[in-house]
Amino acid sequence: MNALVADYLQEAHRLQRCPLERAALLTDARATRMLAPRASKDSPFEVMLKYDASTWPEAIKARAAARRQAKAVTA
Repeated sequence: MNALVADYLQEAHRLQRCPLERAALLTDARATRMLAPRASKDSPFEVMLKYDASTWPEAIKARAAARRQAKAVTA
């Protein structure tokens, strides 16, 4: 099971989207023509990948900490 989860997360990182999303199953050219543009906000899944969190609450905390740190650096 751990190998399946690791592979799934690796594919998600490579594709920059959920591997089971319709666009991930299409070729890049077909996906560009057939699907609506991606949302401007990061999905919960993308936030979890970006902050290497295993749950959504952990990702929210990590994102908030990163934003606080960025503000402290620029202030």
